[in-house]
Amino acid sequence: MAQIVRVTQKDIMKKTMRLIVAALIALSAIAKADNTLAQSFATPPDAYKPWVFFFFENEVMDRAGITADLEALKSVGVGGLIVFAEHRDGMKTGNVKMFSEAYGAGMRHLLKEAERLGLMVSLFNCAGSSTAGGPWNGPGHSMKQFVWSETPVTGGGARTLKLKQPLTIFGFYRDIAVVAYPVSDRPATNPQPKISAPKAEGGLGEMMDGDMLTTTLFRGHSNKERREIRLDYATPVTVGRLYVHGNLFFYTNPLNYELQASEDGQTWRKITTTTQRGNNSAVVDFPVVTGKHFRVLVSTQTENFWIAELDLLPPGGRPRSYPQFNDWGAATCRDKEKSADFHPVLLGGDQPMNTALAVDLTSRMKSDGSLAWDAPAGEWLILRMGYTTSGKKNHPAEAEGSGFEVDKLDSNLVRRQAEAGLQHMSGGNINAPALKLFHLDSWEAGGQTWTENLAAEFARRNSYSLRPFLPVLGARLLTDADTTRRFLEDFRHTLQSLVAENFYGVVREVAKSHGLNLLAESSAGPIPIHRPLDIFQYVDIPAGEAWAHGNFTSEGNISGGLRDAVSAAHILGKTMTPVEVFTCNIGNWNMSPRFLKAFGDKILATGANQLTLHCYI
Repeated sequence: MAQIVRVTQKDIMKKTMRLIVAALIALSAIAKADNTLAQSFATPPDAYKPWVFFFFENEVMDRAGITADLEALKSVGVGGLIVFAEHRDGMKTGNVKMFSEAYGAGMRHLLKEAERLGLMVSLFNCAGSSTAGGPWNGPGHSMKQFVWSETPVTGGGARTLKLKQPLTIFGFYRDIAVVAYPVSDRPATNPQPKISAPKAEGGLGEMMDGDMLTTTLFRGHSNKERREIRLDYATPVTVGRLYVHGNLFFYTNPLNYELQASEDGQTWRKITTTTQRGNNSAVVDFPVVTGKHFRVLVSTQTENFWIAELDLLPPGGRPRSYPQFNDWGAATCRDKEKSADFHPVLLGGDQPMNTALAVDLTSRMKSDGSLAWDAPAGEWLILRMGYTTSGKKNHPAEAEGSGFEVDKLDSNLVRRQAEAGLQHMSGGNINAPALKLFHLDSWEAGGQTWTENLAAEFARRNSYSLRPFLPVLGARLLTDADTTRRFLEDFRHTLQSLVAENFYGVVREVAKSHGLNLLAESSAGPIPIHRPLDIFQYVDIPAGEAWAHGNFTSEGNISGGLRDAVSAAHILGKTMTPVEVFTCNIGNWNMSPRFLKAFGDKILATGANQLTLHCYI
């Protein structure tokens, strides 16, 4: 039988009083918290006050000017500054050379004045504003890229060959492997025409040499004009397909092509049009035309553009070399703008490479590229694969501060870079009390697809060898589309992990060893070599950026990079999320605070809690 508990009015009163007291305590705590929050909002700690990007431009560094600037910043409530040293064309030039004794003295003065005024200082890690490089880096320390050359061979006996050295930048090249693959046939191509392009730079034949890595540059293009590429054949040719490919290393705006034909080389008629986007190919078929005189008119919104390959092919024909899957550059971490899907692109009856029948010829090639091989019967394609530098340098920087962007996948080289950058940028004043942060700005160094120990790192992380899949990095399908796709996912994951651990992670270790925190902006755009959450776990203060242009209340001005930083801060438990704000390259100074405030409010509502003004010079 259940026991009956009698509750008296006195008991009810006691419990009610306890609840009232508990509620009052809770309300008091909330009121105190609200009061603290309101007070902090009205008078925020220095770290959360507005900061500024503080630029030394073109070797101008004046002590009196530094003092006046810092006092002015302090007087209006600025809490700190991120210090850069840049070079900009068209601006006054001073005489304080980068990393000179005078530069060190100027930095020492700035840091002492900042300490006197109670301003915090963050120091960018190298000259310029992107990304991490300096004059202490040679090509061997630089960001590296996979390159290759192709040599077709008809087998059936002894062959003595000279393999072309792949693309070599700044004289730096290293071989990785030389492998022969059986192919079904050789593509049928037309004879080489006489090529003329009045406003092109470089070898015009590189547009039709079957090498996707060589390019022809068209510079100083106006949006209102079309560039002419004329193809004149010695004898009539029959064509039914136009193939074009842009620069594999630089993502550009779409290139619009119009193919025309002429009977006499004077009067032209339109045959077809196509558009080539990013570093993808474009292929268009058209009714068969036979003739000697053709031209291609190219238009784009980009001032400078490159063309790697341009081929007029027989009906249904295929180029000698072309990417066999879409978004090749982004899929291999060379460039941005990757599609959500993956699909093969096989032209003219082409087939994926059969790795089971491949012949490794690496040990047979001499240092000059010569190779003796008793080639089995059939058609073969020899790939000479290696790596060179990307050629990227930190920018925009004075000559004395400029050098190769460091290899972001090599922890030893990154450590060397971070130590050198901190020492040189601070002018030897690393231990200055005002210096609190080490800064990495938005990633503007381009892609990287190789490092010296990549094969070992790939095997350690994925439990299989990278070597059989090397042709995929040269835009070739292996075995089948799914096998290629899965390898590319592993390859990107490996590079993304190495960037997070060996670049951001090591830079943070160096900063911490000197008592500094690392502040880093997220990537400026969907660069495949980045995974923001992985990167920001190695960053003390994740930051974003928000450019001022167009409609300031529009969603388009809130970048994905800012959302990456805000989300990472929440997920990883980081309390500060600064954002570089009101950056603008228009330069007409017509945006008043009336226009900027609404945008600033939107940035704060997105989740940022500190604004860094771009810029104060």
